[in-house]
Amino acid sequence: MQSQIHFDPQNLIHFDLALHDEGFSAELAKAEVLLQFGGRLISKRLSQFITQQSWQDVWLVDPLPQRLDPDYCVKRRLICSPADFIADLPAIPEQPTWHQLASLQRRTSQLIEEFCTALSELGVCHQLAQLARGQLFIGNSLPARLMNMLGTHRQITLRVFANRGASGIDGLIATGYGISCTRQEPTTILLGDTSALHDLNSLALLKQATQPLVVVILNNDGGSIFHMLPVPKEGDLLERYYRQPHGLSFEHAAQMFGLGYVAPASLDAFATAYSQALTVGVTLIEVNVPHQQVADDLTALGAALREEEGERRI
Repeated sequence: MQSQIHFDPQNLIHFDLALHDEGFSAELAKAEVLLQFGGRLISKRLSQFITQQSWQDVWLVDPLPQRLDPDYCVKRRLICSPADFIADLPAIPEQPTWHQLASLQRRTSQLIEEFCTALSELGVCHQLAQLARGQLFIGNSLPARLMNMLGTHRQITLRVFANRGASGIDGLIATGYGISCTRQEPTTILLGDTSALHDLNSLALLKQATQPLVVVILNNDGGSIFHMLPVPKEGDLLERYYRQPHGLSFEHAAQMFGLGYVAPASLDAFATAYSQALTVGVTLIEVNVPHQQVADDLTALGAALREEEGERRI
């Protein structure tokens, strides 16, 4: 997400979800050499795919000396910037494309459009990837994963940031505010409700912003990512110790800190409120969704992608 080219029109998009498609996976598996820029990947599905392949060679280009290679795939490690690495490459004639990945992932993109038409975490993240301007700071847990899955091509450059170190949920609002101070352009902070509660006092900083600042909180009443993780679900274990529902709204928090507040009731209302918020002031947009919705939506989308692949083979 932080490569700054994730939404570039020259890139493949929706690859995490496209890996549900056996045809796409088989085509990608024809690759013989992996060249990776940067250390950490968000997509677990892509990481698993990389681990399962018998690569002839794996090169990792990263300016940081940290060794994040839990599956021991890397064979050649270069500690340098991508620009320095590319500058030292020999010039070779342009080669014909060896794959059909762009056409194979097109159906994935079509299905994503169909699944992202309602007010949901999927719908908001997909739309935010298109509407955001200036700078976007993405919180951890579900927001980072959803933006990585659902982001689409953009013609206008967007600076994207995240705190992916320990992938924790502390201090995200403060970090987003700090990023907003670096440029004379709008900044959007996207995070979940639990992350917002962990850094609620940092809302006091936001009134100092000199450029439009928008905080989008995906409120699914707790840690809904745990619906999709291998944690105990017997009895009340999931609810009490992992998801930890709180039943809170952020309306009064926005009022206490003097922030504008909107709770849209539809995806169109979200788009309107967000576009207005990008023009002036500090606005908190709270998107209230059922706690089980995102898990159900992703399960249904994955099933639809696999079903589409099955129909093509019949």
